[in-house]
Amino acid sequence: MVIAVLLIPWYTNTQQEYLSPAFLIAIVEGLFEGGDAFWRAGTPLLAGVAAVVGLSLVVLGVRWLLLRNRPEPAPAA
Repeated sequence: MVIAVLLIPWYTNTQQEYLSPAFLIAIVEGLFEGGDAFWRAGTPLLAGVAAVVGLSLVVLGVRWLLLRNRPEPAPAA
């Protein structure tokens, strides 16, 4: 999840094509322009984090199902 937060890009300025990490844009706009400006970069950031959490839950669920059905090893004598 940390990698997703660090790597999700968003436009630095509405008039330019430069990209920066979305969490930095959200923090700066939230501090200097108010709470409504936070959501310009906060929305894609939260969507990306939600996607990563959802994918992680699917992978962990499949892993749990596979390990649950595995037979236990015989104890060593």
